[in-house]
Amino acid sequence: MKVKWIALIAALVAAVMLTGSCDGGDSRGSDGDDDSSGDTDIDADGDADGDGIGCKSMDILFVIDDSDSMAQEQESLVASFPQFIDVLDNYDPPGDDPMVWRVGVITTTITPEGGGVLVAPEECGLGAHRWIDGPGEDVAEKFACVADVGVGGSGAEKPFLTIQMALGENAEVGYPNYGFYRKNEASLLVIVIITDEDDVSGLTATEMKEYLDATTGGDGRYVVVGIAGLQECNSEFGDASLAQDIQDLVDLCGTNGMFGDICEGDLWVSLEQALELMELVCDEFEPPPA
Repeated sequence: MKVKWIALIAALVAAVMLTGSCDGGDSRGSDGDDDSSGDTDIDADGDADGDGIGCKSMDILFVIDDSDSMAQEQESLVASFPQFIDVLDNYDPPGDDPMVWRVGVITTTITPEGGGVLVAPEECGLGAHRWIDGPGEDVAEKFACVADVGVGGSGAEKPFLTIQMALGENAEVGYPNYGFYRKNEASLLVIVIITDEDDVSGLTATEMKEYLDATTGGDGRYVVVGIAGLQECNSEFGDASLAQDIQDLVDLCGTNGMFGDICEGDLWVSLEQALELMELVCDEFEPPPA
């Protein structure tokens, strides 16, 4: 009888370990591993084998800290971008159409005039819109121009609030960001926050997650990447503070979130991991109800 009880307990433990959910699971950390028990099965080639129809495009919003300690991080981002778009351009999404994408940039600064407006200096040659559409021959040059946001911004970084302003009031008809996020066109929204400080918007990670759910139509339709301080540290980029609120937001996003340590020095390390996540989520994408 004792042997039978041991066998029964072992079976129950195994069943519990096999049970999991995508919602609220552990996020992919700075090592890029997926520690969650999601619904996505990855085959031997690393491809997602799920039931989603796949995203048709990606709308990628870079939220760049423009305070006086961010010059080297901005340089690393610009240097990494050609590799970033090369991976995007070679991604074979679900369906018959090639991947199309767009990139926009906002900063973490709120001024008396506002914030969250896509950066689009005239000299960057973006044309009629305040974002960069890809694929294209000159997208890396345009991004290098737009991502050079400078270091004259506020030291009170508010990425949560500028994201809400970028996707909210500034995205309404007649406002600067109108048309950037293609919610009703099966587009995956990707938010990449790059800062050496934590958010001081006064918004909690839970409030930010709820806002993104409401804006996009729910989990699975957006990705949040935080590249910030995993802890207080000093690197070739200088000092970084613990970005606990940004880490909390990434954690709440579960398998759709990824956090990279800005103190690693080379932003490509985190951006490469972000691209892997973006492709996996795109493979599993389900559009919002009509």
